[in-house]
Amino acid sequence: MALLRKSLSPDKRALATALLKSRVRENLALWAVAHIGLERGPFRFDGHEYLRAIYGCTNRRIVVEKSAQCGISTWLIARSFWLAKEFALRVLYVFPAKAQLSTFVADRVDRALDDSPAIKAALRHQDGELLAKRRDQVGLKHLGRGAIVFVGSKTVLDVLAMPIDDVIIDELDFCVGEHLGKVERRLGHSDFKGMQKVSTPTLDEMGINAEYLASDRRVWTVACAKCGEEQELRFFGGVYDLDGRDVRDARACELLASPDVTGWQSLADALGRDVHVYCRKCGKPMNRLTPGYWLAQQPGRETAGFKISKLMSATNAVAELVWTYHRGRGNQTALQDFYNFDLGEPYTPKGARIDPAMLDRCRLEGYLMPSVSDAACTAGVDVGAKLHVRISELTGDAAAGATVRKAVYIGELDTFDEVAALMARYSIRAMVVDHLPETRATEDFAARFPGRVFLAEYDTHPRGAGWLKEGPDWPGSRIIKLDRTASLDESGQDILERRDLLPENARAIPEYYDHMSAPVRVLEDAADGNKRAVYREGGKPDHYRHAVNYDRAAMEIIKTFVLPLDEPAVAARVIG
Repeated sequence: MALLRKSLSPDKRALATALLKSRVRENLALWAVAHIGLERGPFRFDGHEYLRAIYGCTNRRIVVEKSAQCGISTWLIARSFWLAKEFALRVLYVFPAKAQLSTFVADRVDRALDDSPAIKAALRHQDGELLAKRRDQVGLKHLGRGAIVFVGSKTVLDVLAMPIDDVIIDELDFCVGEHLGKVERRLGHSDFKGMQKVSTPTLDEMGINAEYLASDRRVWTVACAKCGEEQELRFFGGVYDLDGRDVRDARACELLASPDVTGWQSLADALGRDVHVYCRKCGKPMNRLTPGYWLAQQPGRETAGFKISKLMSATNAVAELVWTYHRGRGNQTALQDFYNFDLGEPYTPKGARIDPAMLDRCRLEGYLMPSVSDAACTAGVDVGAKLHVRISELTGDAAAGATVRKAVYIGELDTFDEVAALMARYSIRAMVVDHLPETRATEDFAARFPGRVFLAEYDTHPRGAGWLKEGPDWPGSRIIKLDRTASLDESGQDILERRDLLPENARAIPEYYDHMSAPVRVLEDAADGNKRAVYREGGKPDHYRHAVNYDRAAMEIIKTFVLPLDEPAVAARVIG
């Protein structure tokens, strides 16, 4: 191109240069190569060919389900710079937490500016003065007439008054999701309306995995040089058997059983090469880094979806992936980390959620829920836009420690007056109601039934043993504290051991099975460096699951206080 321009007249040379600049400006892939600098040198796609099409993607809505360390953060930064500087757009960059965001901006964004002089020259203060010696503030970067606003997911509402053209949600699965829908609605005032959602996945059909499944689902496809078969580059089927039992590379499989192999590097050294990836058709080794393309599994959808694993990148050895999987096969936490961070795929640990089969085993043949009950009953109410109610009959002597509950009512109501009508119909001795978010309404309702209705709050930082704790002003407050994880564990165990019985037609109850299976138990890193168990629902409705949990807490109240709860006045004097 340079030689061609030299052979042209000055006017035509100026025109050719302008056309080239225009082409570069309109294509992020070309623009990034021309303008983005990295600590190790100019930006290039070498060894990361799978990124080129992502940079060149023109869809306004893009989701990326990815492994760790795959180059996507650089794409997000480059895209932000590009839209702000070249098109004067305002980009909202959402990160899970403010503390992480500050580190990210300082380590990645500011460093990228330092390594990209042409972009840094466009960096301005809010008053329009050019930046000379110091960087712009962490939360806001003005580039030309555009801007990038960085914010944590918990405080995203603080910036929604600003006009926004493009939204980036980085690490979606680790963001606080309650306000993200409002962020997307803010794009309604923009002509551009860009939205990128990116994350390492966590659980099946939740978060970024749900977003990817709803997209056009592009997969990285390469051809075998031996037989020409085009296929998705996958770990299971290409490196390991489809069932994940054995490495397809016979020599690597032998070495994994050797006591001399103590890590991935010693595995590669013993092989004298990397572990092979095999064609799923002809069975011959193939070059995983051969040029490929993204093939849409659901073409025509508005959102472009990409799925990235470390197997695609030249910076990751196959031997390292093999060793990580081999070492972690007997550990559910290690397997989840491998699937999520190395393969970029979701993973739900075995037994981590209530599944339909577990609920089916709790169904009683021939039993249908009655319209009234004179037996001792407990109830739980989850409060939201609707009131989700579960009422159970206790079998056996509650005071003697009955632990089996049989559902007599499961339903969705609109008002607390409707709930009050159920108190007499089902002889409810103890009811636990979600105290939040409607504190005024729940407190008024509890006051109508002293000694019978209790208000529950989840304690996500449990203190000491036990999952049911009295509130700060017990007994007068009628508030109980539930250890969220421990209580959900206990009510889940009831279902597993068939101590939570359901009617024969339970599958016909609208949304019940879906709500019950939404929360998934996962292990996350705690602030002290240890792992802690938490339940994540991934944005799926789970109201009945919590109604069941509160119902079980009501049973525990009866067992714990051993009160004659058929006499509310006596109970009121003792409990509240």
